[in-house]
Amino acid sequence: MSAQKAAGRRRQAAASPWALAPRVTIDHTAFPHIMDMIISYTTHKAWLLLRQTSRAFRDRMEARMCYHVQITEDHGFCFPAVKKSQRKHMRIPCLRLEPPFLERTVNLLSQYLRVLDDNADMVRDRTEPDVFTDYIPPFDPAVAFCRLRLVRRDVGRLKIHVPKCVWWGRLPAAFAPDHDRTHDWFNFLSTGTLSLESSFASRAQVFHYDYDKRSVVFPPEDLVIIPGWDDAETFVFIFTEHRRKRFAFGTDDSSRDRHDELVEADMKKYAQLAGAQCGRLPGDVELDQIASLIGVPDALRMPEPVKLIIVGLEELIDTAALRLDDSEEEMNASPHELLYSQLEAHCEVEVGLTSSEAATFLERITFMSHEDYAAHVGYEQYRLETSRIARAEPSAHHFPFQ
Repeated sequence: MSAQKAAGRRRQAAASPWALAPRVTIDHTAFPHIMDMIISYTTHKAWLLLRQTSRAFRDRMEARMCYHVQITEDHGFCFPAVKKSQRKHMRIPCLRLEPPFLERTVNLLSQYLRVLDDNADMVRDRTEPDVFTDYIPPFDPAVAFCRLRLVRRDVGRLKIHVPKCVWWGRLPAAFAPDHDRTHDWFNFLSTGTLSLESSFASRAQVFHYDYDKRSVVFPPEDLVIIPGWDDAETFVFIFTEHRRKRFAFGTDDSSRDRHDELVEADMKKYAQLAGAQCGRLPGDVELDQIASLIGVPDALRMPEPVKLIIVGLEELIDTAALRLDDSEEEMNASPHELLYSQLEAHCEVEVGLTSSEAATFLERITFMSHEDYAAHVGYEQYRLETSRIARAEPSAHHFPFQ
């Protein structure tokens, strides 16, 4: 009896319309939010492997790899913030400049590139070996970089029109373990001038200066930078203490690393030199030097729309020393109020502005702490403008799975 019932059920199931329905396979495209979350925890090595699994993953990974790239001094594309020794292993395989790959490279860059680290140094002229010229890529930058929103550069000189550009610099230090800082120190002391030639137009130019507070040098000569007032609407000057661990907020945690040990050893070794030639100056004198650095002497020829944002200056300069007296008003003044007051005096005495001209000029200047500026531009953008090793990450809504 039970066998008859089982046979009846089989006949009934075979007659059912659902018996002919095809099987349904649910793949990763049905859960794009889960895939985006998984990918957000992966590294470039995983991207290269995922890129080889399917066309969907190839397109998704290439979009992610092309979002933030670095063009190196040998004029190839690689992942940003890598050392020279790593670059041959960190190349972006889909970005190749030789035929027949060039057209696809330009297409990928024009679709997905948003942040570029420009380290494309000058190249030797073929006809005159002793002459160096700007690197000219084998494509039209206006086409390949049409969606670019940020360029970060040190030695790079690609002629690109971009909304915002970050220039990396450093205030020279008397005691520093690496050669570049020592070289900068002697260079600044001998010339007193830091020049910058803007080779492209951008609406906002950001100048980030790294410094070591214990041994930063303010040379007696004027320290001048002329960014070209006609090229932008906003100039941002960011001063970041080297000991800001991972460029984070908050006070110094007083921990010591290898850099600290080397600096302290050099300070003991060159103590006599420090007392004779370098070291920190009074706060008002240092502010005068910073005023020259940010272009205050050119205040009268600064176009109307130009605005200046100065970040972190209250950490670099001893603002408490800027108080005129011990009155309650001076003691209660904030660091930024003291900076405004001292800068107004500098404009009138050193630059020769009238009181009304100085007041009008100061309306264009905004002092911000690092926390204020991070809130102003967003934390991710702040990291890109203050840390060379920061990498822009596209969010899921930029290039979702189709």
